[in-house]
Amino acid sequence: MSTTEMAAERKRPRLEVLDGLRLAAALLVLIYHYTAVRNNHIWPEPPKEAFPTAHGITFYGWLGVNLFFLISGFVICMSSWGRSLGDFFTSRAARLYPAYWFSVVAGITVYHFWPDHNAGRDWITNLVNFTMLQEPFGYGGVSAVYWTLWTELRFYLLFALFVVWRGVTYKRVVVFCCVWTVASVMANASDTEALAPLLLMIVPDYSFLFIAGIACYLMYRFGPNLLLWGILVMSYILGLPVTLRKHFRVEKNETQHLVARWPTAVILALIFLVMVAVALGWLSWISGKWLTVLGTMTYPLYLLHETVGGTMLHELDGTLNRWALIGITTVAMLVLSYLVHRWIEKPVGLRMRAAIAKGVRELNKDREEPPKPPEPRKPDADMTQELVKIS
Repeated sequence: MSTTEMAAERKRPRLEVLDGLRLAAALLVLIYHYTAVRNNHIWPEPPKEAFPTAHGITFYGWLGVNLFFLISGFVICMSSWGRSLGDFFTSRAARLYPAYWFSVVAGITVYHFWPDHNAGRDWITNLVNFTMLQEPFGYGGVSAVYWTLWTELRFYLLFALFVVWRGVTYKRVVVFCCVWTVASVMANASDTEALAPLLLMIVPDYSFLFIAGIACYLMYRFGPNLLLWGILVMSYILGLPVTLRKHFRVEKNETQHLVARWPTAVILALIFLVMVAVALGWLSWISGKWLTVLGTMTYPLYLLHETVGGTMLHELDGTLNRWALIGITTVAMLVLSYLVHRWIEKPVGLRMRAAIAKGVRELNKDREEPPKPPEPRKPDADMTQELVKIS
């Protein structure tokens, strides 16, 4: 880090408010899946009939994913500062995989014992899901929510190759945001099969959210300026039509009912404003260890709520009022998520981090085959004769 950056950097405490925002995003997605989605077959009738009033409001819960991506841009930029590429890879792998592997096993188990509610997956699909790379190979996820992980992985790869590899600096991050914005604009203007691999890596549908999150972190660390405000405002304006296209896809493919689209634009603006408030320190009063505890539940909750929680709702439908059942199921998912974090994610992640870090250290040594030990020297003939005479 340069002297100028060190002088500009602000010393800040842990952002516990981000833990609360992450859980809020997960709960938005949860309530969306439980009350607005038709193709997950939780309820026997469409959500428009099951929740005639609420479905038009909870529909917008899918925007919780947008909040996730904004937070991800903020956090990844923050956590990678001062770290090597090996450290970045180690932290991401140890963070993502333990809870994910558990969720895959849980999903496969649920599909086996409750096949009426869940669409079955063949063994090769289940196997490929353990890599987290099922989507680029054309296989479905054990849970529908896994598509966001592939989006996150592409962001990590871009950030690692173009920023972390050479060392994270203010200038390098800003240039990355600007270049990625231009590439995303060009990608949205292109629609040719020849550019498909390139478009896949640019992530043009969600890049603006990650870029906005990164800009918010730079504001938080170094203070706001006109350039960062420009990146942030541009990200919202360019991301809005992409988000509205997603709105139509959600209506057509997931909920199969129409709702007003103007709230999508308003909610997206509110999400940006919340992250700006975090960046400017306006929400620093929201703190407490309880937020950190809630934050630990977020990732397992997101991974498990649809397969395990959705099956629970389907199987228990008719035993209780549906809203009461949703409340009980949500609490049960939070408890399960905490247990997964406590007994699987944390211990396995620590061991995995240590093992990967050891492998990275050995890789950095550029290991060669150890030299063979020298063979014992054989005494020459004259020396042998002398030894015989002496004896």
